[in-house]
Amino acid sequence: MGWRLDVFNKMYNDMDCNILAFDYRGYGDSSGSPNEQGLKKDAEAVYRLLMEKGTEYGVDPDKWLL
Repeated sequence: MGWRLDVFNKMYNDMDCNILAFDYRGYGDSSGSPNEQGLKKDAEAVYRLLMEKGTEYGVDPDKWLL
């Protein structure tokens, strides 16, 4: 994911947006093996994190693009 940091930085600065990036299981530094059920669970976990904690980090839910 590190090679994307320049793109994330440009998006953050040029578009004034926050970015949440993560590795699905079995990709990048994540453990496990990728499969459809696991990937859905990973996506749901990230969505729950945004719903529960996003505003704590100053992320306006009205501006989320999912």
